[in-house]
Amino acid sequence: MAASWLKLVALAVLVVSAVARNIPRAGACTSLNRRKSWNALTRAEKTEYIRAERCLMNHAPVAGNVADARNLWDELHHLHIGQGQYVHYVGHFLPWHRYLVRAHEVLLQTLCNYNGAQPYWDELTDYEAGPIGRSSVFDAQFGFGGNGVGRNRCINNGPFRGHTLHIRAGEANADYCISRRFNQTAWAWASRQNIDECFAERKYTDAWWCYNLYPHSAGHVAVGGVVSRDSETLALAGTLLVSITGSGHSLTGV
Repeated sequence: MAASWLKLVALAVLVVSAVARNIPRAGACTSLNRRKSWNALTRAEKTEYIRAERCLMNHAPVAGNVADARNLWDELHHLHIGQGQYVHYVGHFLPWHRYLVRAHEVLLQTLCNYNGAQPYWDELTDYEAGPIGRSSVFDAQFGFGGNGVGRNRCINNGPFRGHTLHIRAGEANADYCISRRFNQTAWAWASRQNIDECFAERKYTDAWWCYNLYPHSAGHVAVGGVVSRDSETLALAGTLLVSITGSGHSLTGV
């Protein structure tokens, strides 16, 4: 276990260090890295973000020490799986994911020439607008594709249709698709009532538990498919949507 943990930490250091020299240092910032919700992006901005993600998914591995990793995306996927048991329902749930999202953002900017900032999914706005399937993040052209179909619930439209994932949680690595099974009942966990309850907490220990229980879980279970199965929940980082879901669902300030 200790060796595995050290390997994962080393991977995080390698991936981030590989691009850290390109991160502006204090005092050198000339413009804000402003993050916006997916709904606030123009079609051109959405298209550019998707282009950069596809670039990252096809970039050669950086660390080079992850078994079965065929690209940098697989290495990031492995990182979240390996540390998943230690970074959920704990006090460092928020800061750890902030760090991962920032590393992902920098990789997009430095390796794939992305000039924008990491967008996020405004769950509350989309929940109040209607069923989860109507959310703009699931648009077939300017989003991540819609619900899954068939026995395996693989997505069959959008820019990531047919994409194959390679790293698994809780079992041997194998090729599998990006799958979804929308759950409108679980979508209600993103309601304003639940969000207000989280914001009303006076203690950090109560607040991070609430964030995990409601908005974070809504992102997992309401989307369904690969991100809702017990063995694959830790594999969220492999599903493209993590890049904006992990940005804090607009609430946790990631």
